[in-house]
Amino acid sequence: MLEGTLDSFSLPDIFQLLALTKKSGRLDLHSDRGQGKVWFRDGQVYYALASGGRLALGKRLAAAGRVTAEQVQQALEQQRELGGPRLGTILVEQRVIDDATLETFVREQIQDAVFDLMRWSDGQFAFESALDLAEPIGLTVTVENLIMEGSRRLQEWDAVRKKIPGLEAVVAMAPAPDDAGVEVNLKPEEWRLLTMVDGRRTIGDLVELSGKGEFAVCKLLYGMVGAGVLEVRDVDVQGPSSVAAILDEVELIRQLEEGAAAFEPAPQRRLASAPRAPDEPSRPATPLRPAEASPRAAGTSPRPAGTFTPPAEAPPRAPGPLQARPTAVPSASESADVGGSTGPTSPKRFAPATERRITTDPDLDEETLDRLIAGVKAL
Repeated sequence: MLEGTLDSFSLPDIFQLLALTKKSGRLDLHSDRGQGKVWFRDGQVYYALASGGRLALGKRLAAAGRVTAEQVQQALEQQRELGGPRLGTILVEQRVIDDATLETFVREQIQDAVFDLMRWSDGQFAFESALDLAEPIGLTVTVENLIMEGSRRLQEWDAVRKKIPGLEAVVAMAPAPDDAGVEVNLKPEEWRLLTMVDGRRTIGDLVELSGKGEFAVCKLLYGMVGAGVLEVRDVDVQGPSSVAAILDEVELIRQLEEGAAAFEPAPQRRLASAPRAPDEPSRPATPLRPAEASPRAAGTSPRPAGTFTPPAEAPPRAPGPLQARPTAVPSASESADVGGSTGPTSPKRFAPATERRITTDPDLDEETLDRLIAGVKAL
């Protein structure tokens, strides 16, 4: 049996020693942080467990959506009844998962467990040969790969711990990114983890729900905190709860803005004339007539269009003495036209005979005037 303390021999040194000697058996570790077990076959690791790893294989598969909780429960009941077959083997036999899926999740579990154990700075270890699993697993991982992966995670873990203090911390949606002009691109696994953030769950809760190990979850959270999407808070601090809650708040604000816009009065516009009522039909403009356009003399009233106005009569003359005015005598051609000649109508126009007017003469008496008129008629 090989045993000792971790402050004298580091876990990578123990792994390298067992790999060089090609030992097969189980390495048990004990510390204030918990317990750990690592199984070796010919110097290669084929399974590992750590109490601080938080996730067993069944939880990982269920949280990742590869199996349901009912399927895991049925497989565990069958495992207790048969007393031996491993959970992964039962799920493969039931065709719930395939061999490739089982190998992927077992490899992740081994890497997470070894990483948790490599962070121990003190504790005891003991290695016993010929201690094998009840049902061996065909998967093996080289010690060199485990040590290299564990060392890489330890280097990154120092930077992650500066923003992610521990599993008891709470992450919540940040009010706004630090720089609104920077685009934030999230990977599918980051989006999936972001949907689980509600402002109340601790990082340990997110590890349980996501189906990933502590390192993987903390690394994803570290990236989103650095991008300004999330922020770490104390448990007692209240803030934006989740993505869904923020979307609900945005929708509520939009509805309130639309309601306020419905009651806002329309902007007033200056019009040259009074506005027409909505129900009043439009009327064509009446053209301006020339007679109305020109100014009228005072005292006249406009006459309606299309009516005839006779010319104004001349004012009557004052009565005076009768005088005989010369009468225009038509010429021969004019007399022939008037007399109804059958010849061609002359195009000439003639003026009608003027009215004969006689005025009284003081030197003529009435008798003389009658004789004068009778003589004129006899001509």
